Amino acid sequence: RAKQSVLAPQSISSLYRAVIRFMMYHVPECADIPREIKERSPKTTKEATARGTKQYWVKSARKIGLKDRSDGTGIVFCEEIVGLSSST
Repeated sequence: RAKQSVLAPQSISSLYRAVIRFMMYHVPECADIPREIKERSPKTTKEATARGTKQYWVKSARKIGLKDRSDGTGIVFCEEIVGLSSST
């Protein structure tokens, strides 16, 4: 199994870094990812960081309903953030 195959960021502010690590370390080594995908992935940290900012990732995570757990041990989906309701 290729390293970095599981992402478990502790907060939405660490999502960005976790995905960058995944793209840099897992994607090139994973036998299950097609070559075409590997060729499109960033090869260096500089290339990877040019694709977005940490603030963008945090804002996007919140927009889709993700938030930090109140005990600081991970990320959860919060239906109310995105305006979803089981009554509609």
